[in-house]
This record gives sequence, structure tokens and C-alpha cells, in this order.
Amino acid sequence: MKRMARRFSWRSLGTWIGLGVSLLCLILAFRGVDIGEVMAALIQANPLLVTAAFVSAILASVFSTMRWRELLYPHRPWPGRLFQVFMISHLGNTLLPWKFGTFLRAYLAADAENIALSFAMGTIAVERLLDALILALLFLAIVPTVALPYWLHDSGLGMSLIILPLFLVLVVAVYLKPRLLTGLRRRVNIDFPTPLDWLAQFIKDGLQSLDILARPRQYVFIIAWSLVIWSAAALANEFALRAMGIRVPVLTSIVLLVTLQIGNKVPTVPANLGVFHYTVVLTLGLFGVDKAVALSYAFVLHTVVFLAPAVVGGLCLWKWQRDFGSVHYANLSKRIRRAAQESAS
Repeated sequence: MKRMARRFSWRSLGTWIGLGVSLLCLILAFRGVDIGEVMAALIQANPLLVTAAFVSAILASVFSTMRWRELLYPHRPWPGRLFQVFMISHLGNTLLPWKFGTFLRAYLAADAENIALSFAMGTIAVERLLDALILALLFLAIVPTVALPYWLHDSGLGMSLIILPLFLVLVVAVYLKPRLLTGLRRRVNIDFPTPLDWLAQFIKDGLQSLDILARPRQYVFIIAWSLVIWSAAALANEFALRAMGIRVPVLTSIVLLVTLQIGNKVPTVPANLGVFHYTVVLTLGLFGVDKAVALSYAFVLHTVVFLAPAVVGGLCLWKWQRDFGSVHYANLSKRIRRAAQESAS
């Protein structure tokens, strides 16, 4: 009984907290809203512009894949296969808690391209830190122009104060990498490896992902891809706004991008259900948008950036199973089922 109680408290507490946060945000989002007005706004949505928003969201994923390919240097995987991995990862993040799709992306890339798992995870960590840096800079840019709620202002400011020093630590790690690698090479015993040797090798392979940051010529490509990624994501927001007939300043799409990224850090159920919708309602409320219209927009945007790409991820998973065989797929399915069972236990 004690062991079962321990399993419940450590493995399920976070899931229950996320479920509670999501339910609370859904209640707040629907409070005082006429469901009939929400449905009426959804019916009037322009399907062509909604499609354009979805295309922009997929393009953001395509561009993210190309940037990740640059970060995987010197490995040069086929972009089509890497896109499949990226979309399967999105499917995992949409359906499973704890952002399991992120590990899934590293695992699939390492398995398909025969590269070290820690190296693949390191490139994703660098990617996330770059995006976090862009997010922090965007937040600091919009603070003087938009009167953000205190909770959002404080959260964004705290995030920025954490991210900027982390980025400096990453830069320092790039220059200290040769010394770190020298020490790790002395530590690793290839003939008779111990658990510490395996850990040292894991760290050594992970540090290789920093090589790209020591190559100034690659900065141009990484920065260029980052700009088009965030532009495509903002464009998806803008197309969805126009699809719902919401007339607001162009800056609104950028503000939505920043607030939704900050809201995405809150622990919730998969697909960020609830927090996503309430964040949209609060953000559009800053620009005088009616709450029912804002909520209907939240449902459209959530479908465009979460649910529809998850369908694409499902198709990519089916193609991955066909290309790599049933054995590989069975192992992958076992990993996904095990993660789902552990999160529910």
C-alpha cells in the first residue's frame, strides 16, 4: 500500500495539478459567455483564411525542421524524414503529458540517423534556448507598447531574467567545451565501462551539439530560419484573426504569440487545453475584443496550431511505420503506451 501511495503521489500529482489548472482555465474562459454567440462566430469563420492559417502553421513546422537540420551538423539527414520526426513529436506533445514528444523526437532522430541520443537531445535543447531568447526579446519589446496584466507581465519578466543568463552560460560552455571534452576523454574507459563511464560518454556526445555555435558562418542560417519560423507562426495568428472578422492592430498577432508561448509553460493536460483558450481570451481582451468572439477565435486557433497538425503527425507516424517496419513501430508503440500508463497511474 505504501508503494502504491508513493507511485500515486510522485507520478500522478503533476497530472492532477495540470488537469485542475486546465479545468479552472476552461471555467474562467466560459464564465459569462453566451454559448450561442460562440457558435455563431464559429459558423461565420472564413474557411479560406482558416486554411491559410493552417498552412502558415505547417510552414512554421517545415522551417523549424530546416533549422533543426542545421543544428544537427555535421549530420545531414534527409529533410523529409526529419519533418516526419518533427510532426510525430508534435503528435506526442498533443496526446501525451509532460511534453513526451520532445524526447520522442530525439529518440527517433537518433535511431533513424544513427547518431548519439544525447547529441540529438542537445540540439533540441539549443533550439529551445534560441526560441526562448527570441521570446524574451519579443516580450521586452512589447512591454512598453501594451499594458499587460500584472501576472503576465511578472511571468514574462521573470522568464526573461532566467533565459538571458542561461544563454550566456551556453556561450561560455561553447568556449569551455575543449577543456570539458579533454577531461571526459580521460574519464571514459572504453574497454571496461562503468556507469560513470557511460554517463561521461553521454555528456561528451551531448556537448558535441554545441559545435554549431562555434561556427559563425552557421549563425546566418540559424538566425534566418528562426526569423521565418516566428514570422510564419505570427502569420497563422493573423490569418485566424481575419478569418473570424476580428479587426485589431497587427501587433496583436505578435502579442498573442508571446502570451501563448508563456502560457504554454504552465503544467496542463495534453494540447494545453484550457490554458490556451483562457490566454487567448485575456490577450484579445486587452484590445477590446468581445469575450464570446475571443473564445471562438481560441477554438479556431487551437485547431489550427494543435489539432490539425496532430492529424498530420498521425499520417507521418503511419508512414514511419511503413518505412521502418513493424518491429521498429512495435518498440515505439510500447514506449508510447508505457509513458501513457505511467502518467495515468
